[in-house]
Amino acid sequence: MSQTVVHPDHTPDWGNLKVLHRNTLPPRSHFHLYDSEADALSGDVGESRAALLSGTWGFDLSTTPFAGPREFYRNDFDHAKWKLVNVPGMWQLQGFGKGPHYTNVNFPFPVNPPHIPYNENECGRYVTRFEVPERLRHGKQLRLRFEGVDSAFTVWINGQEVGYSQGSRNPSEFNVTEFLDLKAENMLCVEVYQRCDGTYIEDQVRRMIRLHIRKKTVNTLCRINGG
Repeated sequence: MSQTVVHPDHTPDWGNLKVLHRNTLPPRSHFHLYDSEADALSGDVGESRAALLSGTWGFDLSTTPFAGPREFYRNDFDHAKWKLVNVPGMWQLQGFGKGPHYTNVNFPFPVNPPHIPYNENECGRYVTRFEVPERLRHGKQLRLRFEGVDSAFTVWINGQEVGYSQGSRNPSEFNVTEFLDLKAENMLCVEVYQRCDGTYIEDQVRRMIRLHIRKKTVNTLCRINGG
């Protein structure tokens, strides 16, 4: 079945040289925080002030960000028929897309820097639901941390856009305190773009995503692969 493609009336973030990040926190060293010396010495990340979101997520793939379920992040969107993928994991190694490729000389798409083809840029859409653990509900700030997404992504929580980031496999953090419901289930949606303007300065060997959600007192680690 062919997908309806609607091109934008403005330059998307992943094709805009003036945009690298929106609403990300400043880069920093990352450590797991514990409430006691005994917890820290246990080496058990499950005892830290963090929540890991790795697991099975809902997934949909489009040939371009301008096709497929564009409003998949809405609270009333029905994801019941979506396929499932493992996070972390590459979508190409889970039966989606054109398959992994290896090239360290030629680009696998028409070269026209800094432009990325609108009709040839696979877009993976992910969804998961989670509750904030009781031990994390009393901090001052909740952070959503992505350990590395290849090559760019937009994130929503409970239907609200949180931000955007690119920089293949570099960590990105967002302050999501105001977006989370501490007493109910939350919906996290991530839209991943296989390529962005930064792709022209990347090594073309591989395409991966790692997603990590965390906070000062809530830390969620996940990895999402796409592209």
